[in-house]
Amino acid sequence: MLNFWNDILQNFHRVSKVLQNEDINLETCANLYAPLADLLCTSRVEFERYEAITKEMLPDVDYKAATTLKRIRKKVPNDGDIPEVCMNARDKFGIETFYTIVDKLG
Repeated sequence: MLNFWNDILQNFHRVSKVLQNEDINLETCANLYAPLADLLCTSRVEFERYEAITKEMLPDVDYKAATTLKRIRKKVPNDGDIPEVCMNARDKFGIETFYTIVDKLG
């Protein structure tokens, strides 16, 4: 996650510094915003790359959910017959955290 935020914030900071210049014109503004939008759109498919970078930096660290016990939710009568979705820790983090953040930013 740290690598992802570092990439996003560095790009936004770089664009922000240029936009604060008094002599900037409208065309330059548009040209600066386009790569930011592309970065946000393409970062959704970059989950594996960010994960690989992190594993290189911290090879002995795993997802927290991989080392904790699975919680079993109590069924209530109005739950229906739909089985619970079981995801491994990696998929759960990717779907519930990473993709959610990327979708909110984009």
